[in-house]
Amino acid sequence: MTTSFCLQKSEQVDNFAEKIGELVEKHGLVTVDYKVGRTRSSFQQAALEVWCRNIANLFNESGVTREIRSPIFKKGGMEVDWTRDAVKNEIWRPVQLALTGHQSTTKPTAIDYKQISDTIFRAFAEKGMQLPAWPVRNHGRD
Repeated sequence: MTTSFCLQKSEQVDNFAEKIGELVEKHGLVTVDYKVGRTRSSFQQAALEVWCRNIANLFNESGVTREIRSPIFKKGGMEVDWTRDAVKNEIWRPVQLALTGHQSTTKPTAIDYKQISDTIFRAFAEKGMQLPAWPVRNHGRD
């Protein structure tokens, strides 16, 4: 079972402590991890995954090539399709690392996510390529 608490006011601490006490009574052991400051949300993580998949689809449909290199290939590399993970690891992550110093996509803040995506949008726009828009929640609206 995983539960998240977001504490922004000292008045919320008592409620948190009470809930943790109930869980300890019921289960005998509770492990608490905490983060300080704002980190990316689960919605931002989901949006990143969708955006990377959309870019991979765009690249594959547009004929944007991707080559992998290995000593196995004596005459260079081998052309392969773009995947969500390839976009995330070969485009997003290097920009993220350069801007934030974080390797993991769980570490940047919501503000960092905006800065990283804006940098990538701008870089591709300068090369004449329009990337898919960043996904947004429609809150049940069509």
